[in-house]
Amino acid sequence: MSLLLVFSGLYFWLILPLDWETVSRKNSPDGGMVAYYLQSKSEAGEAPYGDHVVLAPRYLPFGQYYSETIFAAYCVDELQYRWLDNQKLSIKCEAEKVIKKSGSYKDLTIEYQIPGDIRDVHP
Repeated sequence: MSLLLVFSGLYFWLILPLDWETVSRKNSPDGGMVAYYLQSKSEAGEAPYGDHVVLAPRYLPFGQYYSETIFAAYCVDELQYRWLDNQKLSIKCEAEKVIKKSGSYKDLTIEYQIPGDIRDVHP
């Protein structure tokens, strides 16, 4: 059993970071949720070698790897995101191609600014 824990720990600390770069993270104003901006460094993710935003509860260790991807795309410039309040996140990306764009996550609303996109929020 302890050997399994050791290998699990090595996987989280050594292997996953090879597939992903955590560019930044931002806590919601009340500190309950964390939004992570990740870039895939391999075929991993919904947009391989692309940009991802993941939402996770603050208490979840390695939440950026195992929580819900709400946005996946190939942004021309660096993706921008910010919390508007505890229940609303704003994402801005000039995208070559959008793969996934969720309009909500649990009780949160996600707003987008994507030049050329005719819809502001997608389900």
